Amino acid sequence: MTKDQTNFDQRTAEDYDDWYKTGFGKYSSELEEKLMLEFLKPEREQTLLDIGCGTGRHLLLFKNLGMKVVGIDFSINMLEKAKRKVGEEYLVHLSDDATFPFDDKSFDLSIIFLVLEFSKNPVKLLKEARRVTKRKIFIGFLNRYSFLALSRRIKGLFRNTAYKQAKFFTLSQVQKVLKNSLSYKTLSWKGAIFLPWINLKIWQKLDYKLSFIQNSFCAFIGVLLEL
Repeated sequence: MTKDQTNFDQRTAEDYDDWYKTGFGKYSSELEEKLMLEFLKPEREQTLLDIGCGTGRHLLLFKNLGMKVVGIDFSINMLEKAKRKVGEEYLVHLSDDATFPFDDKSFDLSIIFLVLEFSKNPVKLLKEARRVTKRKIFIGFLNRYSFLALSRRIKGLFRNTAYKQAKFFTLSQVQKVLKNSLSYKTLSWKGAIFLPWINLKIWQKLDYKLSFIQNSFCAFIGVLLEL
């Protein structure tokens, strides 16, 4: 196998899927996907590009909604897991700073989900997403100004996790990069997952009320670009 071009080794790929099976992982996934679907409003037969598709979780989600999906990723190990979920024909491997192998405006929608944090060239990645997308781009990232990001940075000091190599952005940083790098008609954003103690049901109810609004201290921020 070709050497992986990222630091996502096979163990990291396994841990990624395992985390989403935990209580916190399931809860996080539910809120993140709810926000993403609320923004994108996907329709059957639309084409979607998942940029940094990882192990294929979202590819499978949109494929099951009747969409025509393609996933690209910079990690061979992540793509190996994705193949088992959606099939090799939906996947493309390329280096982090590569030009996407698609014509201009090839896709109705694109998603960039927890990818900016690990990209070596996020500006080029965003420009390529803009080039190949016709209607909407959804960008989901982990907010630097949140309880959860602080927790993950502390954990990274003591053990080797995928987030040890991540660069956490603030909402204002992402907005500035988008404004200076891309052309678009409108930009909208909302947050999800505010409280770090959501394993308790009572906190989950409160957390829902503090999510899906413009809460700039949520752990997950979703940005929608309408093109």
